[in-house]
Amino acid sequence: MIRKRMIITLLIVACLMMCACSANISAPQSEEHVENSDGAVGQNDAGSEAVQNVPVTVTLYHANTMLTGFVEEEVTLANLDSDHILAYLAGHNIVSTDTRTAGFDIRVEDGEVTLYLDLNRQFKDYIKLMAEDSEFYVMGALANSYLSAYVADRIVVTVDGKTLETKYNTYSEPLNWIETAKE
Repeated sequence: MIRKRMIITLLIVACLMMCACSANISAPQSEEHVENSDGAVGQNDAGSEAVQNVPVTVTLYHANTMLTGFVEEEVTLANLDSDHILAYLAGHNIVSTDTRTAGFDIRVEDGEVTLYLDLNRQFKDYIKLMAEDSEFYVMGALANSYLSAYVADRIVVTVDGKTLETKYNTYSEPLNWIETAKE
């Protein structure tokens, strides 16, 4: 299973690198997906435009109506883009409708794919209104959706470049897959 995930991850990274290289060879490094100086592949701006408009089917998550578990849904997006995922999540009240990607990066670190998702202040304002159980399901659906869509191992969620702090948690460590039942 781990070997299969690693192969899929490497294929995604290779595809992202090929897209960035073939999109416009003479363009400066302002393309959406670029290879960073540290060898990471990611997005260098807010994630609003994808290199190619290629429809992709991914599995995304939201909380069920009773806040007792996650609902898994196969969704076709216009392309694999952070703001398309946020739009889906906003439709299920996981994020507010004015939540936007402030920055997004994908890095392979120690053989694991880590996503760096920086959201705007509206997300922090939204999640601070939540009860503890609601916050758990919001962060779980957000993390699981991105991890699933990008076939990643962990995700770091920040707001305006800073650690996300709520009434109940400080999200200073990367999030892994979040199980349905709270531990």
